[in-house]
Amino acid sequence: MGVHIGKNTEIMQMAWLDHFRPELIFIGDNTLLGAFTRLTVHGYDGNGKFRYGLIEIGSNCLLASGSGTGPIKIEDNVRTLPNTTLSPYLLRVRQGSVVGWNPPAVKTSTQETEE
Repeated sequence: MGVHIGKNTEIMQMAWLDHFRPELIFIGDNTLLGAFTRLTVHGYDGNGKFRYGLIEIGSNCLLASGSGTGPIKIEDNVRTLPNTTLSPYLLRVRQGSVVGWNPPAVKTSTQETEE
């Protein structure tokens, strides 16, 4: 289709990669696009006008099932929780980030005091 896909990248069932301008999608090495993931490079502005932008996904990333994005730069080692919508809310996701809507609570281990 024209999408740039790195080595050892896996695209699960029912993922949707924008067919309007697939050459604007870049996916790095060792990345997983979960089931029902949506990558959209275009937006309709009305009156027959479209806008387009790049989607750059780094290496060692995991876009969990149902994640969706428009034009964005996702750096290496980024994870999303299921059903997360990244753009238009984010233009860039920094390396090592975990992004999700309503993430689960984080529990810290209890520390014992020294006697």
